[in-house]
Amino acid sequence: MKIEKGIVIADTHYPYINKKAVKIMLDITRDVEPDYFINLGDSLDYSQISLKYANNMPKKIENIYLDSDYTGFQRDILDPLHNILSDNCKKVFIKGNHEERVDRYLQYYPTNTGLIEPENNLELGDWNIIPYKQHYKLGNTVYTHGTYHNKYHAFSHISLYGMNVIYGHLHSHQVFTNQTPINKEPLTAMSIGCLCDLNPHYDRNAPNRWTNQMLVFYKEGNKQFNQVITFKGNSRVRTIFNGKLYC
Repeated sequence: MKIEKGIVIADTHYPYINKKAVKIMLDITRDVEPDYFINLGDSLDYSQISLKYANNMPKKIENIYLDSDYTGFQRDILDPLHNILSDNCKKVFIKGNHEERVDRYLQYYPTNTGLIEPENNLELGDWNIIPYKQHYKLGNTVYTHGTYHNKYHAFSHISLYGMNVIYGHLHSHQVFTNQTPINKEPLTAMSIGCLCDLNPHYDRNAPNRWTNQMLVFYKEGNKQFNQVITFKGNSRVRTIFNGKLYC
């Protein structure tokens, strides 16, 4: 039986990406030659159309333009991926709560409908686009942006979905495994870290639990085997995958 390979990323929050971590992600993706590439959402930050920032804290979005963010995300992430991924690679673009900012903005300013949606500003024609709060199912695992913020969010997600689930949203890594007498196969909920700057612009220098990560998975039939890759360092971001140093 053929073993399929996949890459999972989450929370780039463009333009607030960790450029070095994104470069490593692209290098690993090139080496893996995945059959699946899954983006768990919050691809762009959309702070300039956040009703909270736009109406109450305009200085936080000063000189930040959505058109420039779309252009940059296309240039720095989508275009390199299009050059790396094969024509047969199944690409999944899951919307997160930051993409949801577009829908909320349009509820207040409906005359902008058709102008600011990611589908109309990014080249996503060959991506399977999954709406926010929905999921993509592959074998025995579902992928979603993420729902819960609580301390035990992995437990909450496995309780909600009742099957293996991989999500982002929290920018940190947490795992909860559950096994019942009825189903001897353990079920796992796992959050993976982000690819954005670990010192967020809106809360500069405040401590947090964020970490830069990506996921490589191997799928044999209906079963999936996951390998979380964590990036280390600030000035010299690096990781090791399959015995190779990426930096």
